[in-house]
Amino acid sequence: MARTMENVSALIAELMERLAAQSHQAASQELAALALDSMVQLTEAQAGYCVLRREDTGLELAAITGAGSHSEALVTSPAALENLARLAHPIRIDDEKTAELRQALECLPRLRADVLIPLLAGGQFVGLIALALPETIPGELLSPLERLAAFAAALLLNTLREEERDEALTTLSAALGDLVDVRMGGDTTHSDRVAAYSAMTASQLGWHHDETVNIRRAGHLHDLGKATLADDLLHRKGRLTAEELNTVRAAMVEGAHVLRNVPGLKASALLIRHQGERWDGQGYPDGLAGESIPAGARVLAVAHRFAVALMPRGERGPIVRIGTALGILERETGTAFDPRIVAAFMAAMGRANP
Repeated sequence: MARTMENVSALIAELMERLAAQSHQAASQELAALALDSMVQLTEAQAGYCVLRREDTGLELAAITGAGSHSEALVTSPAALENLARLAHPIRIDDEKTAELRQALECLPRLRADVLIPLLAGGQFVGLIALALPETIPGELLSPLERLAAFAAALLLNTLREEERDEALTTLSAALGDLVDVRMGGDTTHSDRVAAYSAMTASQLGWHHDETVNIRRAGHLHDLGKATLADDLLHRKGRLTAEELNTVRAAMVEGAHVLRNVPGLKASALLIRHQGERWDGQGYPDGLAGESIPAGARVLAVAHRFAVALMPRGERGPIVRIGTALGILERETGTAFDPRIVAAFMAAMGRANP
């Protein structure tokens, strides 16, 4: 699918631009529509429909693309609705021949759909996305699609408390991280790993919940700027020239700059901007040293270095074992990394030094 590699960066850029344009008071439906539209673009669907559960009418159909803009009630039986509500993951209709699904689809007779993606929020069935696709969805797109769907579902409930809205934003950050991983063409779990390592280190350090949430989002989005790089530079093997390295670093900083304008991500953006700083002051972009580097950025640097060391390299598998990767952190402690952060990371990994 063409979108999978060369066009994912354009989708990421569009998502970030539209998110940054939203105010803090933006209607939940507007942000949900953004996520749904992104799913259609990501899969290059020929047509897309959002089918929402309504308490009074059962189901309501709304066209996302391909059939004009309209909304109408759908006639459905309680049994069909119940069967639709059992969907837990995206399914390709041709692959699902169960009687339950056939019965469920009876309420969608006019939809030319190949794939159904459930909209679930806290286990609650909000609706589904039906897509007409020219090709099979690549496996690496399933995770961002599910996360975009979860984000949309949470917003469509429109009854979220503040902490639930925070969780929805974290889900969106994870979806964007997935898209960046797809664009990078390597380990499709890399951003998840950096987010998890960062969050567990923050917890080990005893940080407050908000700080842990911010650094988890930063972990998901830490490579966002790289998604804008040209293919030949993004996938370059071997060492980069000084000019190429500066181009990559500038892209990383620009990614943080864009995030700074997205409501709810300003704190994470600061950590991403300074993730390239070094404890000895020899890093970028501002040459900060020691405690002058934001603490979250110091954690992010350690988590990223460890994740990169373990990143698969083609068919050869991980480049080093976990113990070797931890040894890399030890050797660079006091120069690249904050000794206290490295100690907390190792303690969290169950490998604390005696």
